[in-house]
Amino acid sequence: MIEHPLIGTTGRRLDSIVVTLHRARSAACALPLVTLTEMNDVERPSQRLVEQRLRNRAMEALEALSKGDNGVREVGLAEYVEQFFDVIDDDAPWRWREWTCFTRHEIQALAEVQRLLRAACTATPDAQSEDQFIGSGWPTRIQPSARHALEAMRARGRFREDVEEEHPSLPA
Repeated sequence: MIEHPLIGTTGRRLDSIVVTLHRARSAACALPLVTLTEMNDVERPSQRLVEQRLRNRAMEALEALSKGDNGVREVGLAEYVEQFFDVIDDDAPWRWREWTCFTRHEIQALAEVQRLLRAACTATPDAQSEDQFIGSGWPTRIQPSARHALEAMRARGRFREDVEEEHPSLPA
């Protein structure tokens, strides 16, 4: 289980059902077999559910990054940078590139945004204000890659945060 501040629980009990479809092992049984599993443990969500939630948080971070200068002004400099690195960070103990909720294309797009955001942080270590950071031109350079990553993720949609899903079922 990943301990992370972005996956905190709401304190309500989840009485959802996870449906897992299994392919029939013989041609004689054409209907899928269904396994039902209750997801009542709010304090210990499954690894998959945590990953789904964090993918949704990555999309939220990309929303600010994809707005360029306006994104910095809307959320503030610290949030503009940290919201993304709270989820997507190769230096973090979790291995986001291995999460099954991302496609290869999404991983590549997120990696490019991470590369640019790290370069921006390295190039502007003394930026104390939003205006200084905006003046560096980095938000404008990050914006196209962030927009591309967000569009790739929006094309698939959002995952539910209370039930494991193989594919996103919510609109972006």
